[in-house]
Amino acid sequence: MIKNLLLLILPALFIVSCNNSKDEEAGKEPEKMQVEYKYGKTDSLLWKVTGNGLKQPSYIFGTVHIIPKDDFFISKELEKAFDESGQLVLEIDMGKLDMSSLDGIAMPKDITLKKLISAEDYKMIEKFFKDTLKMDLATFTSSNMKPIFISSLIAENFSKGNTESYELTFTAWAKTKKKEIKGLETIEFQMSVFDSIPYDKQAEMLVETVKNYQESKKELTNLYKFYISNELSKLQDLSDSSDSGLMDYEDILLTRRNNDWIGKIEKIAMEKPSFFAVGALHLPGKGGILSLLREKGYTVEPVSK
Repeated sequence: MIKNLLLLILPALFIVSCNNSKDEEAGKEPEKMQVEYKYGKTDSLLWKVTGNGLKQPSYIFGTVHIIPKDDFFISKELEKAFDESGQLVLEIDMGKLDMSSLDGIAMPKDITLKKLISAEDYKMIEKFFKDTLKMDLATFTSSNMKPIFISSLIAENFSKGNTESYELTFTAWAKTKKKEIKGLETIEFQMSVFDSIPYDKQAEMLVETVKNYQESKKELTNLYKFYISNELSKLQDLSDSSDSGLMDYEDILLTRRNNDWIGKIEKIAMEKPSFFAVGALHLPGKGGILSLLREKGYTVEPVSK
């Protein structure tokens, strides 16, 4: 389940490797798909921020960092909010990613996956990659890839690699519409966040993901189901009920980052009406950015049809 929840938290994990191929499509408009929305006081992915000195509204959209093409949707409200905003603000500026961004995916040379898990578990993962993913595990272990990045490859496989990214789509929009792009964090910082999860814990999660592959597929299906239904509260419930061990690091992955972002969001929104797109799990809850903005005196309301 770790990789599933990270889909809603850290874009760098899933996007660094596919950024170059997507960049070739930067001038293309995405296909628009309409879906039925379930908007309520908490069940929305798109939020409007006004008041407290803002001359014009800004918008916050909760993303899932990769999503199957069949589930990818762009609503008229979302496109309108983007067009009304003067700039795009992501967790990281996707336009600045390049091959040097891959520097943080490897463990130190003296730490290897074989040293972190039993020989039996290593053989199990090796067989899983060969039989299910049609990949050679050695391709990734030879570069000493961190276990958390190896886990992300499994999430990609659920959709047979046929995925879309909201961050990369919005980046393409911004380039086409000549909008400035900013990041709340650097890619180097996001890479360092992964290291807050010890390598042995990452390896343990990788083993459990492979052992419980079918259950993970079911959980990921539910995640996408709640997401495309705009059920933000259920996404939070899914996170709270997860037994992956990931939320043992909630303070580092979510809480501290949310608190750090608020001052930046305020400053950016005051300078220019902005479209913020961050992982959906950053939005809800007492420590979520929606509540934190309300505590600062802003009016934060869901955007409905």
